Amino acid sequence: ATHLGRPKSFDPAKPDWYNPQDSLDVIVEPLSAAIGREVRIIRIDPATGNYFPDQLNPNYIRELAHDGIVPMLDNIRFHRDEQKNGEGLARDLAKVVNVSFQNGFGAAHRIEATSNHIHQFVPGFAGDLFVEEIEGHRAIKKPSSNYVVVVGGDKVQESLDIMRGLLRAE
Repeated sequence: ATHLGRPKSFDPAKPDWYNPQDSLDVIVEPLSAAIGREVRIIRIDPATGNYFPDQLNPNYIRELAHDGIVPMLDNIRFHRDEQKNGEGLARDLAKVVNVSFQNGFGAAHRIEATSNHIHQFVPGFAGDLFVEEIEGHRAIKKPSSNYVVVVGGDKVQESLDIMRGLLRAE
């Protein structure tokens, strides 16, 4: 499960909420080539904003795995519950996974179903990229010499909060 960009999530009042250009279709071929296995996308039903239940279920995923195919959820931000930290998505995912690995430090702080609510149902762990970022942050808090920090991001308030935290670091 991952996201790409910031697509609109399901909104029945806006029939144009689903934009196929925000789909993860663009990474299927390069990802398949990189891992040497076919990747198949589990799709969102544009009528409901949920993953198709005949695809997001243990039997379907087991069949794919048996055939050597890697299942991948389409852009998680399409799902109606993701950005609302909804329980429905978390429960559906818990039916098909045993653990959750968070590998995106930049998204870990979000109150979304896949980075927050899921952990009420399955254990969560930090992936290697997440750990590297935490260790990097820890290292700059106690530098051995002077340094310069460049802070950027989508939200000015978050950048300001980071800078305030750095300035308070001992």
